Amino acid sequence: MMTQMAARIFPQDNMERAAFVAVVTTVAICEEIIYRGFVQALFQELSGVAVLAILGSAALFAIAHLYQGRRGVSATFVIGVCFSAIRWWTGTVLPPVISHFVADLTVGILAPGKWSGQDVNAIKGQLHI
Repeated sequence: MMTQMAARIFPQDNMERAAFVAVVTTVAICEEIIYRGFVQALFQELSGVAVLAILGSAALFAIAHLYQGRRGVSATFVIGVCFSAIRWWTGTVLPPVISHFVADLTVGILAPGKWSGQDVNAIKGQLHI
């Protein structure tokens, strides 16, 4: 199922890669402003405890990625904790934005050819995409 989803969403040619870079840029900026900027600051203000702010922000970030399934949510939570800790340590959302951008871009560019040796283009043909 993940391979089929990847065949639909990951870029396959240069035109799709250019659009993907634009989407990844937007996602990285928007999600980090929401989860590390607003949500983390809100939890910090309400609880006064940095660890709760970090965990709360990461938890909501993970919930927003439920569409990725149990494994995706778990991985997103761990990444969210890392991004939130970096935000707390540096006092700015810029490092998490850059990290988020690099992570998503890397997955989007490298993943299509790495799906257990399966040819994503062949799968696209089977799905009539």
